[in-house]
Amino acid sequence: MTICRYKLLLASSSWLILLLLGFVVYYPGLHGNFIFDDFPNLRALGFYGGVTDWDTFHSYVFGGFSGPTGRPISLLSFLLNANNWPADPFGFKYTNVLLHLLNGTLLFTVTLQVLRLRESLAYSQRVWIALIVAGLWLLHPYLTSTTLYIIQRMAMLSAMFCLIGICLYLHGRFQIMTAPTKGYAIMTLGVGLGTVLATFSKENGAALALMVLCLESTVVRANSRLPALNRFWKWIVLVLPSIALAILLLKGPVVNGWFQDYGTRDFSPYERVLTQFRVVLSYLQNWFIPSSSGGQIFYDDLEISRGIFAPFTTFLSAVLVIGLISFSIIKRKTWPITAFAILFYFASLAIESTTIRLEMKFDHRIYLGSAFLFLPIIWWVSQNLRPLLKSSLGIAVIALFAGLTFSASSLWGDYQKLTMVWAAQKPGSVRSQTEAAQMLFANGRLLESRELLNEAADRIPDDFRLRLTQVLVQCMTGGASPEDVMEVKSLSEAGPYRHTDFNLLNSLITSASSDNCKGISSQDAMVITEKLLNSSSYTSPDALAYAHLHYYHGLALLQAGEREKGLKMLEKALKSRSSLHMRMNIAAYKASAGLFKQALNDARFVKERLESGEIAGRAAAESPPLHEVEHFIRVVEDDFAGEDQSPEDRSR
Repeated sequence: MTICRYKLLLASSSWLILLLLGFVVYYPGLHGNFIFDDFPNLRALGFYGGVTDWDTFHSYVFGGFSGPTGRPISLLSFLLNANNWPADPFGFKYTNVLLHLLNGTLLFTVTLQVLRLRESLAYSQRVWIALIVAGLWLLHPYLTSTTLYIIQRMAMLSAMFCLIGICLYLHGRFQIMTAPTKGYAIMTLGVGLGTVLATFSKENGAALALMVLCLESTVVRANSRLPALNRFWKWIVLVLPSIALAILLLKGPVVNGWFQDYGTRDFSPYERVLTQFRVVLSYLQNWFIPSSSGGQIFYDDLEISRGIFAPFTTFLSAVLVIGLISFSIIKRKTWPITAFAILFYFASLAIESTTIRLEMKFDHRIYLGSAFLFLPIIWWVSQNLRPLLKSSLGIAVIALFAGLTFSASSLWGDYQKLTMVWAAQKPGSVRSQTEAAQMLFANGRLLESRELLNEAADRIPDDFRLRLTQVLVQCMTGGASPEDVMEVKSLSEAGPYRHTDFNLLNSLITSASSDNCKGISSQDAMVITEKLLNSSSYTSPDALAYAHLHYYHGLALLQAGEREKGLKMLEKALKSRSSLHMRMNIAAYKASAGLFKQALNDARFVKERLESGEIAGRAAAESPPLHEVEHFIRVVEDDFAGEDQSPEDRSR
């Protein structure tokens, strides 16, 4: 008993030391800023004056728009840190780090349970393997871009519920030998409730049944003492949900076409699947060859696979991925640990790395799938190296990972340095270059911003978004080059417009009318938006791009004095997408053009819709605050009362 207690105390103490080390290496990153997707998702905290009562609580938690479920559990978790917006990012990041430590603890527990299935292992070996596997995952620098990216708490919560579900499944699996009814009840609870909670945190949790099926078919199946699962239960709880997931993933391409581009992407389901063969292997490369700068978030420079041999690495990657999966299935009985680690990794990516119209790559997608990647290696080390050597090696690797993560975390704690490092690492990424330039500009380093964009334009001369950003910064720092403005006009003829260009075109319209912007006129804005509109393939009013392009061309026409044409364009935009944000901006431009009556009609419409309480989700996130709309109405009413109404406005 004394020996058992000593071993338990030693294991617990070792894990507590790893948790403390994890907190220490992540601490520098707690001082970082909100970034990118944090803003659109978290600013809903401030709607209606903050989350202060049941109505605002319900509107916030159940008004999410980041996925089909709205992810209410994730939104609920953000209330732990703030109930209004803007807020302090420190508390959000602190909670993320604590959640990461909790997930590491769950992984340690699950790994112990998995190793319990390997009866040849002594308890001390199980503990050592579990400590190293969970410790390396906890301290891996590649996960900094998930843990310190506040909005990716969604991925972390989904992983947490999946790990809890797997833990309960394994606990119930052992119970089957002595108490079958209790065992199946626990397993059903683990998989069923785990799937629901994980999915309502982030939708990739819907793959839990598939991940458990991989576990059951490998390590569990290899244990001769455990009885086989009840076939009916297995089909209902594990197999049918996995088949349903596959059908759901295939539905879109089958109905809309494998070779038809997604409405908001410049690639098709076929091209996405081909590209993912390369992407899932690139994740593995970054996992097994870690970097001191941690993970990335800019992958817009990733070459899309347009065919199985375009590029040729697509074919090689497809062969390797299919080979790994096939090998794991064939060898699942003789090499169960290795088979489990590989199949679990690919099963975790079943949703985000197949046919769903997501962007091609984000590092947070392997937060859960990476959990057992080191398990086969650590297993081999435990079986083949002497105790002193393997312990020394384990401590050395843990220390190395801790140092790398501390470096990456320190980088995430300094937003200015972070963006510059990303720009240097990804010279072909338009997003990394423009993000760094915007950071420099916002911090008063105007000439550095201009120079960075000029150099980026030399490397990527044919990107419309980069060149437009370049001339916008030029116009605010001495004047836009006529040659560069002409190049933007030329590139706008080729398009294609993307919905992510919305804010960029807004900057164009705003800058064109500003006295501080030299070299870009309202006429230029009108020409650029007209060329984008004419070159667009989105001719259906149902398309988001149709609404955006008519909206911005209408504003440009209105600003340039072309009232009649501008109003017709804006009317088409509102018929296509009756966005309150869009309508309020139109009201502002109408007021600037002297169309006070029309501006008031639009603003009052927006006010009525906001007061109705019917606006929720993405529509609410994109809507203007009610107090700003009311202020606008008062100002325009005063202007309207103080000036004679124009004949044109009377007629309308």
